[in-house]
Amino acid sequence: MTSEPTAPEVAKNQDAKQPPTEQLYQQARQQASTGRCAEALTLSRKIAKVDPEFYKKRVAGDPTLNACNAPRSKLKAAPAARAPADEQQQQQQGSDKSAK
Repeated sequence: MTSEPTAPEVAKNQDAKQPPTEQLYQQARQQASTGRCAEALTLSRKIAKVDPEFYKKRVAGDPTLNACNAPRSKLKAAPAARAPADEQQQQQQGSDKSAK
């Protein structure tokens, strides 16, 4: 009688068969899908250093990982979008002072 391997054993055996970059890629995707973007992006950069061709083919276009890049680019754009409102507030504050 042989027993069936458990799910963790199967996953461990599958990981052992995967190339290191594939393992990193799967880890990065898992991190990104759970909202841990800092970890996912760190792993992505590591893949880019170790295997640039794999990075170009698999990682760079991955929508799960790209979702981690989107919030960062929105944050960079946000201050520029708020700048005119800040200027208006400053102008109002200046006119309020001169009215007193």
